[in-house]
Amino acid sequence: MKFRRARYLPAAAALLALGLTAACSGGSGSPDAGSGASEGASEGGSSAGGSGDGKNGDREDSGKGGPSPEPGSTEGWPKGPAEGELSEEELGSYALGQGDVPGFKVRIPSRSELEGMGDEKAKQAECRPLGGLMAGTPQPAPAASVYRNIMAEPDEEDPSGLVLFETLAAYDGDSADKLLSGLRKALKDCADGFETTAKGHEGMGTYKAAKELDKPKLDGADDALAFQLDADADGRRMPILFNVIRTDSTVAVFYAMNLMQPEKAVIPEAVTAVQTAKLG
Repeated sequence: MKFRRARYLPAAAALLALGLTAACSGGSGSPDAGSGASEGASEGGSSAGGSGDGKNGDREDSGKGGPSPEPGSTEGWPKGPAEGELSEEELGSYALGQGDVPGFKVRIPSRSELEGMGDEKAKQAECRPLGGLMAGTPQPAPAASVYRNIMAEPDEEDPSGLVLFETLAAYDGDSADKLLSGLRKALKDCADGFETTAKGHEGMGTYKAAKELDKPKLDGADDALAFQLDADADGRRMPILFNVIRTDSTVAVFYAMNLMQPEKAVIPEAVTAVQTAKLG
């Protein structure tokens, strides 16, 4: 599913649907044993703006011929904490990789899968921090960013499968603080919802409500914000959950939906806790 085919869904929903399709099909989303996160497709290369690139998810021991670390192992993690404004390559080493979180698969979306990110924009100026974050273009813009699809392992009791999307973004200290403060202000200003437009795509997105949720409790995080946007998907309420977590000047953004069981959307603490620990 490409963004242009999901006319009634916001950019976030289309990206999550891609991960859901990969999880259910067992196709290109399957992780490679020798890399930290499998690449979504064969396209290579990336820019600081950030399409997927296989090297960004590789464990440090990748390609050495040795066995992959056991799930949950910290072997191959960066030796020190993430400090200051990271490069794209550094971000890739700190981003979640396959095996970091037991029970979840991690893959790198391909460039074609990321098509359409940034197209969706909030019509109301005061809501643009929310629309930008959702569309993969946070305000202020990061110096570099990398992306991950995170999928729960199949569960017979939950056939929909949980799918998460992560953006890991590099900032300087002031810009990271501005990102969080701008989102908090927008949540107050846009509590009753907002609309978005998407250049080159039919229709526009409608969000009925925006509300801050209880802050994630994470050891090692310097700041954290959780919130929910209620999207209107062809008359159906579709909650989109967000966690925005700052560690020094690196910001991890997680967002999640459940396209089959909307009310069961969740961002597992296990996932955010591991990412925060890896950065710290």
